[in-house]
Amino acid sequence: MQNVPDWPADVSVSSPVARVLLDGVEREVVSASVRASVRETDVSARTGSIEWAPPGDVFQRQETVLSPSAPRRGDRVQVEAGHVGALARLLTGKIDTTQNQVPGGLVS
Repeated sequence: MQNVPDWPADVSVSSPVARVLLDGVEREVVSASVRASVRETDVSARTGSIEWAPPGDVFQRQETVLSPSAPRRGDRVQVEAGHVGALARLLTGKIDTTQNQVPGGLVS
């Protein structure tokens, strides 16, 4: 179990937060999911997917896999979630692929 500093003792009023960092820079996302699996060696592996929020007004500029700001293979990604200022790291890894979803935006 992970010990999360600053985790409130009373969580009767929940204020969940999540953040995604791409190469150390926080990026806006539409959604993020993390999946865990246990293998024969009892070591859990985590994978996930992220739908990135489009920059600015989507009608003026649609981000594609060719955009300079699009996540690239090998970019470091970190997903954290928690309660207000207390965040626990759920995933640290690297981008495998980034694709355009139709309809929708970029998904890694």
